[in-house]
Amino acid sequence: MANYCSNSVRFIGGENSLEEIRQLFDDIDKKQMRSKRYHMPDFVKGGTGYMEDIAVGPSWISYETNWVPNLEVLDDIADHYGVDYIAWYQEPMAGLYGEAVRTARETQFININTYTQKGRGNNPAFFDLKELQASLLMGQGPER
Repeated sequence: MANYCSNSVRFIGGENSLEEIRQLFDDIDKKQMRSKRYHMPDFVKGGTGYMEDIAVGPSWISYETNWVPNLEVLDDIADHYGVDYIAWYQEPMAGLYGEAVRTARETQFININTYTQKGRGNNPAFFDLKELQASLLMGQGPER
């Protein structure tokens, strides 16, 4: 049995694109429940495409993957809809914790092994990533 990686993502962009993404995740969940098979839209080319237990909220989408996050899938979705994203993920049994930011079609991420590092501040790049997240949330992201 696989360990599950819990994922949360917030897409950032125009409201029409965000509504289409929320609908996409709802559709993925419904198709998977009906067919009992995993489903991804045709434009998703990267990663495994595995998502389960999808929960769509007004600002955040949460879901489970096997072992690791599927950032390549999120990249394909963000690029297709012309948006950015912030993602958090953790797989506690493996001690994996990470965060990612995609802006201007570039993804930056930090993975931290919680078994070998005491805190997330041990990685100096972490603070740069947190600043980028804050600028996106404040609507002051990098120029496109």
